[in-house]
Amino acid sequence: MHIKTTNSLLNSLAFQAPPELNPELRNQSVAFNSTLNLTCIVRGDHPLQINWTKNGMDLGNRDNNTYTVFQVTLDDSGFYGCTAKNWAGKAYAFFWIDVTGKALSCESEYVLETWFSISH
Repeated sequence: MHIKTTNSLLNSLAFQAPPELNPELRNQSVAFNSTLNLTCIVRGDHPLQINWTKNGMDLGNRDNNTYTVFQVTLDDSGFYGCTAKNWAGKAYAFFWIDVTGKALSCESEYVLETWFSISH
């Protein structure tokens, strides 16, 4: 059996690029009240389908290569995931985001203000 191929078929097969994930998608700590900015992929053939999750729940950020949270709180800690797929393949990463530090509660602020007023 002899198979004849054309250059266009060989070219299309040679350039199939599945999604390649950003190596920065790994466990990390983020300071309270800072900005969390995540980028899913660094390359891959279009069209790409991208999905972000937190603790297994869809974040509703479909087909957006970046996920950003301004002024993170302790509630933003969790197990995040990014899945990217195209006609050439699928890639996914799962990682933990830990928010460090915390805000002073109103009660704590009152105690600090009271202590500062008494001591000065």
